[in-house]
Amino acid sequence: MRRYCILTLLALLLLAACNDAVVSPRQETLLTQWEFSRDSVNWENVTVPHDWAITGPFDRSNDLQEVIVTQNFETEVTAHTGRTGGLPYMGKGWYRTTFDVTEFDPENMMVALLFDGAMSQAKVRINGRFVMEWPYGYNAFHADVTEYLNPDGKDNLLEVSLENLPNSSRWYPGAGLYRNVHVIRTHRTHVPVWGTYLRTPDVSEKEATVEFGIRIENVEEGMRLKAMIYDADGYQRASLDTIADTEQTLVLRVKDPQRWSPEHPDLYTAVAHVYDDNQTYDRY
Repeated sequence: MRRYCILTLLALLLLAACNDAVVSPRQETLLTQWEFSRDSVNWENVTVPHDWAITGPFDRSNDLQEVIVTQNFETEVTAHTGRTGGLPYMGKGWYRTTFDVTEFDPENMMVALLFDGAMSQAKVRINGRFVMEWPYGYNAFHADVTEYLNPDGKDNLLEVSLENLPNSSRWYPGAGLYRNVHVIRTHRTHVPVWGTYLRTPDVSEKEATVEFGIRIENVEEGMRLKAMIYDADGYQRASLDTIADTEQTLVLRVKDPQRWSPEHPDLYTAVAHVYDDNQTYDRY
């Protein structure tokens, strides 16, 4: 039994080494340590994800409305409350942090910021320069920030202002940077944010058809794309190698697929590898 366990462990380590043998320039980090203020003067240290209103204080006035609810056949103005739990989500908030991009090369590199959720009316600045605004608190958003970074990639000041307007929600919407914030560094030739999609139009016990849609930015002649699918144990179950293009859909077939169920929650991993004879440009 001991010999079997050692051999199994060696096999798994060899498999992991094979899967990780290709070094990709892609790097993704989370920005978790921020400073936060409600008046842009007095600052406190917070960890993102962060919701400035969740700790209260609870107060009836935070969501009080004096209205006529015609759906309830009301004819006079009455006070209504309780929609948002009485939490003080309305108002403005400011966040700031600094981040580094290692080995920054603005000629051959792209750096993006991805916000998974910011409530709401977000305005983003880097090193004092306005980057973008995004009013929708329930939608993720992203931006190419390469041109806004310091030349050496270090000590980049990221500032985000947010504002929740009165009467903007019928329930508690949250407040602040309530989801993760990512810094994504890639080669200029790369799979962009949300640049892939997967569909399985046909699945049976014998075979699954996987449509792997891939977009690649800044493709050049001679580059290739390899699409791969790995099972939950890290074994490659399907692959297809072709000429890289700006946008394409590859069809792969997985034999004897392990279909997901609550009893057997098997997951597969899809990988897009952009490369040529000399280097890897992206592995996503």
